[in-house]
Amino acid sequence: MSDLSLGPKKEANLSLDVSKDQSRSAVKGKVLAVISTARSLTLSDGTSVSCGYHLCELADLHKTLIDAGYQVMFATPDGDTPLADAVGVASLKPEERNAYERYVDGLTELLIPYKLSDITEEMLLHLHGLFLPGGKGALADLPNQKDLKRILKHMKAHMKPIVAIGHGTAGLIQAPDPDEAWLFYDYEMTCFPKALEERLAKRQALASPAFSLEEELDEMGAELRFHRHYTREFIVEFKELLTAQNSASVISLAKLAICHLNRNLKTRIELNH
Repeated sequence: MSDLSLGPKKEANLSLDVSKDQSRSAVKGKVLAVISTARSLTLSDGTSVSCGYHLCELADLHKTLIDAGYQVMFATPDGDTPLADAVGVASLKPEERNAYERYVDGLTELLIPYKLSDITEEMLLHLHGLFLPGGKGALADLPNQKDLKRILKHMKAHMKPIVAIGHGTAGLIQAPDPDEAWLFYDYEMTCFPKALEERLAKRQALASPAFSLEEELDEMGAELRFHRHYTREFIVEFKELLTAQNSASVISLAKLAICHLNRNLKTRIELNH
């Protein structure tokens, strides 16, 4: 296990390029990114707010992966087009927002993603890793998805990296089969902290989400780790599971995942020779 706490997030990369003719010799392999399509999230007082995926996390994650030679496939629980969380988008500086929106608008494959149930066992054999970007929408529709559980089981069994950011760790919450332990019981990990969730909710004069990510993971048997400065970069690496506390860590997390992907690719090439 390694914990990376390298200080505040650097300035966002504003030179995001969506061109399809990037100088890459060949695609090394494919990875799957599972994105929430939830449009509303229930709060602890019974009210609801709009939600979605985290724009910056998806864009930074995608760009880092394709620059490293990996193709990203998208899947959602229902096959619908995901929407970015409006509150998160509004919090960006105008130039950052324009750059990220322009980049994601260029991802035409995000408009017609796979449905989770359409990911076959044959497709899984050709996937090299699983990515779960965050955004509060993940709290609403990623837990207890039988097809996501099936995908997670495959990734774990084949030691393919499973990468989750902030609220995206909600995708790890899949009820175990009878007489079986949770897939990630006793795994060290991090997630979007409850204390930060409450702080942000108070700032917006809202209640916290009814679904408490930190409490759910703890109850299922996760060994949770947090940086005491909740907005700092922080990553926990444990076996095939790589998790980040928040979006400040997304690029470093993607680079760490690429190290795992490259190592696994090298091993497979050596075994085939």
